Amino acid sequence: ESDFTNPPIINDEPANGVEVTAEGSVRWISGNLGAIPTTTIDYSVYHAVGWTIDASSSGTRFTNDGTGHGMFISTEGVEVF
Repeated sequence: ESDFTNPPIINDEPANGVEVTAEGSVRWISGNLGAIPTTTIDYSVYHAVGWTIDASSSGTRFTNDGTGHGMFISTEGVEVF
C-alpha cells in the first residue's frame, strides 16, 4: 500500500497497490490492507518463495527467479519487465 505519484484510477479511487505475476503481468489495486501485520525491510537483497527482492533507497526490485520477469516499484511509479 503506497501513495503513488499519478496512479491509475481503479473503482473511482487512485490505485494504492500493485501486483506482478511471474509472467510479468501487472495489476493495479485500490484498497486498504487494514491492520494486518507488516514487516519493515532494510535496504538489502532478500529471497522469498521464488523471488529476489532488492530494496534500495530509490525503490524495490522484485524479480522472479524462474522467469526473470518482475517489477521495480517506487512512489514515483512502477516499471514492469
